[in-house]
Amino acid sequence: MTLALTAKAQLWTNPTTGIPSANVTTITIDSQDKVWIGTLSGLAALQHGQWEPYHINNIQTEDEILKVWTTDQKLWLGTGYRGLWGFDGASQWDDLQLSSAGVGTIGFGEDSEGTLWVLSTSGTLIKWAGGNWEELILGIPEATDVLVDRDDQVWVLSASEGLLKYKDGVTKRWSSGGDAPTRPNYIPSNSLHDMVQDKQGIYWIASDQGLLRFDGTSFSVFDTVNSGIGSNKTRRLAIDKNGALWIGTEDAGISKYNGSSWVTYNMLNSPMGSNIINSIAIDASNRVWIANGYDHLHYEGEAKGCLCWMRRMT
Repeated sequence: MTLALTAKAQLWTNPTTGIPSANVTTITIDSQDKVWIGTLSGLAALQHGQWEPYHINNIQTEDEILKVWTTDQKLWLGTGYRGLWGFDGASQWDDLQLSSAGVGTIGFGEDSEGTLWVLSTSGTLIKWAGGNWEELILGIPEATDVLVDRDDQVWVLSASEGLLKYKDGVTKRWSSGGDAPTRPNYIPSNSLHDMVQDKQGIYWIASDQGLLRFDGTSFSVFDTVNSGIGSNKTRRLAIDKNGALWIGTEDAGISKYNGSSWVTYNMLNSPMGSNIINSIAIDASNRVWIANGYDHLHYEGEAKGCLCWMRRMT
């Protein structure tokens, strides 16, 4: 189902509106409900209605920020070629140099013991414990993201090799292709991009074949044939304060699923300047923040900055 959107929105579409670049790659909300964006030209935070830029190590350079994550104590930046950086939100920067120089960071998680888990652009899963990096799994083809779940299981996603789970030195993999879907390690798609876990412990995965639901044992698929999702090319996921799932797509805007019904928002019925969704975040007021129109693989010229729906959509 597609509905017209009447909620008020605010857009930041180019550097004249205060953002470092229209190429917004990532959005996150910290514990103080401050909005942070990463762009191809650096980091910025929204304060008192204005974007304030921040520069890694307080040196004014245009750093390529691929992902930004928050923990209770710190902001974490995954860069295109300078590894992982920690930031206290004011002026203190920590360079957590990865094992290999010149390697970027595309995935990050923290477990209940405070151990950091990092996925590098070279496809290596690395953990930080006791002040040292330890490389655990090397060369994961086309790795895209990592999730540390509530049981401290580490999940690694790939755009070509499916899903991998790591816990206490034991690795398990799921892949598609080959024989029938009845085999225990079958997954409906090998091309995975994002993963979240809801309050019931169910995993949701964005894939090229639609939205995957995984209960830890079996998968089910929501696609354009059997559901109201806008596109099978799903890319980014977020869960709002009411438990509804927001699904960003590569070509059809953003769909919302509340467990029983679907709504899709796109360029025709919303303020979005592009149907490409690069990042989604939900703030404390249940407002939806979107990085819109940037895909570094295909559509860089269509970058549309970021937008916020100022009143919650229904």
